[in-house]
Amino acid sequence: MIEDFLQRQLKPVVQQHWEAIMPEEAKAHRKFGIYKNGKSGRVRLGFVLHKTGAITNVAVVESSGDKVMDSAAMTAIRESQPLRLPARFSKNELKVSASFYYNPKSRQW
Repeated sequence: MIEDFLQRQLKPVVQQHWEAIMPEEAKAHRKFGIYKNGKSGRVRLGFVLHKTGAITNVAVVESSGDKVMDSAAMTAIRESQPLRLPARFSKNELKVSASFYYNPKSRQW
């Protein structure tokens, strides 16, 4: 149940915010038919999702080494609220860990 919620509800909402605010220098660019990558890296965040839809305790667990990229990922999480846990979920909160990849070899979240 929770894995389904994370993949079908949480991930698409966060990814939409993430793609809208991703720093320009971290995006891949197409020039003369060839893709040129910008910065690359990964930031791992932890946060708490509450049954009310609030997201709290957003924190960097593992930095990408770039404050702008780390900050953009944190903003994407914060802007994704409210995002309510399923009614069938018995607890009042869920601790979540998410990784954000800049210019990975394959698209991941």
